[in-house]
Amino acid sequence: MKNKNQKGLSLIELVMAMATAAILVLAAGVLLFGGTNAYRQVYASVHDPMRQDSKALTAAFGAVGRKSNRTNYKLYEVAGGYFVEAVPKSGETIATGQAVEFRYWDKPFYELSQNMDEMDIADTGTNYALFYLDDNKKLYVDYGDVVDGVAGVKSGIRQTSNVVTQCLVQQVDTSESIDIFSHEMIGGVGNGCVSLNLKLVNDKKETMDVKMATLVRVNWPQ
Repeated sequence: MKNKNQKGLSLIELVMAMATAAILVLAAGVLLFGGTNAYRQVYASVHDPMRQDSKALTAAFGAVGRKSNRTNYKLYEVAGGYFVEAVPKSGETIATGQAVEFRYWDKPFYELSQNMDEMDIADTGTNYALFYLDDNKKLYVDYGDVVDGVAGVKSGIRQTSNVVTQCLVQQVDTSESIDIFSHEMIGGVGNGCVSLNLKLVNDKKETMDVKMATLVRVNWPQ
């Protein structure tokens, strides 16, 4: 004889329980998919070649500028592979160009540890770094030694012997301007602050602005 107190799930209750469970599983799936999607977007953004180019450029430009000779850096206009020192237009103080050459010392200078009588005051830097935009809209940097007072450019021609060349940026958007470097000159002398202002572009036609300045502040032997 069936016990009248025995209880069980009705068909409606069973369907409702299954529906609730399905909703929870669906919600968990949506959260998991959204989290995976967000992770992919963050990963793609961090490892985007254009962003990597931007980091490499700003790191190299800032590091070299901070240890360079303030009295002997040069800004160039480049045309057909020929480098001409950039000067401001008439009535202006800002010079702009497509290349900049820094000179620096491969060993740090500590004034208190040097014998001032033995110092070569004509030494304006043992090494150089030449940042330049080429005709293919790529931005490079050449690292080399200063030999007999000659650094990265000699008689308007970029030196290629015993040079380490690194491509920093794969594609620069030059539709607005090719003058990516600039500095202020007063009385024909630069103020020791070089600005970088360019726009990167990728194959998807996405762009990124890169703007920074490096303060050239080392004087030799002072």
